Amino acid sequence: MLNFAPTNPVMDIKEYIYSGVLEEYCLGMLDEEQSAFVVQMSMLYPEVKRELDNIQTAFEYFAQDNAIEVNPRVRGNIISALEHTFSDTVLDSNNLPEIKKTSNLEAWLNFVEPFMPVVVEDIYMHVLRADDQIKQTLVVSRIDVPEESHGDVFESLLILQGECACTIGDTTIQMEAGDYIDIPLHVDHDVKVLSPYVVAIVQHRAVA
Repeated sequence: MLNFAPTNPVMDIKEYIYSGVLEEYCLGMLDEEQSAFVVQMSMLYPEVKRELDNIQTAFEYFAQDNAIEVNPRVRGNIISALEHTFSDTVLDSNNLPEIKKTSNLEAWLNFVEPFMPVVVEDIYMHVLRADDQIKQTLVVSRIDVPEESHGDVFESLLILQGECACTIGDTTIQMEAGDYIDIPLHVDHDVKVLSPYVVAIVQHRAVA
């Protein structure tokens, strides 16, 4: 799938749409690299974006139609248990996990607190993890990040505080605390700060 290069755009794009990969993306069954490729395809081909939106909408309707009403007491117990579990999550500086859609916002906020600057004039960066595969950097910025693209690393963002607008190709996505996004390879992107400042984890993962 990652080597998909349309020679006959009409037929190949239709084949890609019906391959089932878009459904797997919506169900969270793809890894980070495969998910980034789906995002890239949706930006390059309007028909892929349209089909992806249709699938996501269909899944939402299906979930609503098949939702089970939970006893309020049971629901409260579940939420309390989850909150307790999340609040107890402590990140290990010697073994930091990759950031992802399900990353624990509170755990990351607690972890970066000692590294937060007292005053930030424009932009502040502090490397949290750096090895052969992953580099994670705490970024606190009051200024916009200019347009750039990457061909040698997969870039991901996890917003910890503040609001920003991330433009990837022709698509602009509003982001706030807790939001996560993968940046496709070779696609121009920039970030505009919409609040007084933005705190984020920027992750670069080496291309295999």
